[in-house]
Amino acid sequence: MNYSDVAVPIGKKISDVFNFIKDPILIVMKSKVVYLNPTFTSVFGYTIDDLSSRTLGDLFLSNLNQSFILLNDTNFSDLEVIIKLQDNTLIPCRMSGSVVMNNQQICDMEVVLHPIVRNITKVKDANERNKDNTSQEIYKSVFNELPVGIIINEIDGSFNLTNQTFEHMLNYTKEELIEVKTTDISFPEELENQIPLMNELTLGKRDMVQLKKRYKTKDGRIIWVKVTYKILTDKSSGKKYYLSFIEDITRELQQEKINKSIQEQSIHLQKMEAIGRIASEVTHDLGNIFTIIDGGVNILQSKFQEKEEMQTIVDIIEKATDNGSKLIKKLLIFTKKSEYKFELLKLHDIIDETINLSKTTLKKINITTMLQATDDIILGDKDSIQNSLLNLFINAKDAMPLGGKLNIETTNIIASELSTISVPYKNNGKTKLIDIRIRDSGSGISQTIINSIFEPFFTTKGHAGTGLGLASTQATMTQHNGIISVVSQIGEGTEFQIILPIAEE
Repeated sequence: MNYSDVAVPIGKKISDVFNFIKDPILIVMKSKVVYLNPTFTSVFGYTIDDLSSRTLGDLFLSNLNQSFILLNDTNFSDLEVIIKLQDNTLIPCRMSGSVVMNNQQICDMEVVLHPIVRNITKVKDANERNKDNTSQEIYKSVFNELPVGIIINEIDGSFNLTNQTFEHMLNYTKEELIEVKTTDISFPEELENQIPLMNELTLGKRDMVQLKKRYKTKDGRIIWVKVTYKILTDKSSGKKYYLSFIEDITRELQQEKINKSIQEQSIHLQKMEAIGRIASEVTHDLGNIFTIIDGGVNILQSKFQEKEEMQTIVDIIEKATDNGSKLIKKLLIFTKKSEYKFELLKLHDIIDETINLSKTTLKKINITTMLQATDDIILGDKDSIQNSLLNLFINAKDAMPLGGKLNIETTNIIASELSTISVPYKNNGKTKLIDIRIRDSGSGISQTIINSIFEPFFTTKGHAGTGLGLASTQATMTQHNGIISVVSQIGEGTEFQIILPIAEE
């Protein structure tokens, strides 16, 4: 890198910070002073033009080369030197900073010397000794401990200067970043989208550009950042550089996502409560209607026992009434008004019984079971659990009209093994559970609707479905302190997972 190209833009930028530092600061390249902060000019009377044609020997009375050799270190602090003013007045100073030596010469290579020089004429006065303690700390912290990353890079994306915050953000060292470009840590599609904005910035059509984007860290993580770009221009060469301020907003975006999810869940619960209240009222009214119809059917059956044609009509009415009653039961489950009869149940027995009851309906389906749970005793309502399983079996059948495979598996787990501890078990990670997986080889569920399938009255079956099957199944699982979830891809089948707590001994 040619430091003579980058010295002015860097000095120009950091001079804004140096204005707040009361100590004189200078930067030296190739034994030539290339930058002075305002305090240096104010204290010692030199301007950059005054020193542009002078050597360090003209400025410092001490033999700096010999002093640094004795120090045997690239970093130094409180090195006592004497500066000659333009009127030959000698000012004792303490100097702190760093230096790169080559063949016992200062800055013989393309390196930068950036000492902080303190005038100790007054420091030696005991009344002002404490003024000497903070400047070096300020100097280091301003660049490396700011809460935002700062980088200066070439237009081609290579890094010229980075602070420690940026380095820690990406888990790179300063030396490693020399070999890295912004294209290596960015995503191509995001870079492509920002090209028009960066072109406008480079051409002076914008004062700055601010973007949210992703960076790839050295250890493979992806972080979200907010980057503010500005242009730095070397007035002597006209060369342009990007100055960037980077804020890590990964946690902020994660919190926004969590807040959005909580808000969506709240809205969903409010909607479910409203539907539940309506369903409860409708269920009550329908129950009364079907009670009257059922009574009328009984009367008609006894009156037309010997008339086959009329008996057929009565049977149709009875079947329709029975279907209506089943719908009422589903509504009662959904509105939590149903009477549950909890008892100790062997879940494996209920699964086997439900499969036997479904064999006629599932005659084109190849059913396999792997009931591996060693403990399958739950506390539950047999009818509602069986109806829930039946709903899932029938849904699987509907997804495989030409036949297919249906696999039912069970295993035992404990709550701490769940990838996400759900509400029923979050306070006790040792809760023993039974994990039921019901997997089919059907057509699968579109990702556009998969989040809606447990909503009441949502159906993909048109007039053939009530939209209450999965809603009532979810309600049943909730009543049993359980969870139901689904994973599916179009063309790859569907898997429902049910988690229920094992009954305590």
